[in-house]
Amino acid sequence: METSEVKCRKATRDDIPFIVETIIQAERSGTNMISYQKVFNLSDDQLREFLMHMLNDETPHHDFTFTSYYLAEYQGRIVGALAGFIEEGDEIPSKIIKGNLMAKHFGIEAWKNAADKLRLLSSIEIDRTPGTLQLEYGFVLPGLKAKGVMSSLHSFIMKEMKLKYPKLKIAECQTSIDNEALKKLYRFGWVDFKTVNAESDEILKYASSKHRIARRYFFDQDAYKLKS
Repeated sequence: METSEVKCRKATRDDIPFIVETIIQAERSGTNMISYQKVFNLSDDQLREFLMHMLNDETPHHDFTFTSYYLAEYQGRIVGALAGFIEEGDEIPSKIIKGNLMAKHFGIEAWKNAADKLRLLSSIEIDRTPGTLQLEYGFVLPGLKAKGVMSSLHSFIMKEMKLKYPKLKIAECQTSIDNEALKKLYRFGWVDFKTVNAESDEILKYASSKHRIARRYFFDQDAYKLKS
């Protein structure tokens, strides 16, 4: 739950710059590798411009809109963020929504030119389960991880989503195996349910890891049962 020092809230359009930083840092996962930057040959400025443009979209149920993000504040400043959305909330897979937005941003020709790289990245893609809560792109500012920021965001999103979708049964999260921020989910009762490994090292040209892991949380656990 939220601590007395950390306050959580839904993101607004004004928070997009921090969300851009969240995505960049989460993508790096302790490396200098950002998949979108490599696939589309973007400079640092072009990458930020791309993310700013994408996040301004209000189409729900994917991780590239500001409407899916929740922010944590500590002593009056933003210190962390985490995305949470319902997979196929409008009966369209999130990867289709995001893919269409990216194709629109870059143009069909650039999208076609990146097809082989995107196909390679898809080899470590784990299908998201329709109707589940998806957590994505968690980030906490350096020096504040001991303040319970990610724990507060996690609890806030889980409770908010369960209130909004009472029939919600499962939450999912997938990251590279080495992602430190989301390893902390284990303490809340999350369990591993699928791991994929790329066969070729070529994927390391465009991804920070050859390995990807998906975790699940079941809402019937006592920690997130809500009182009627």
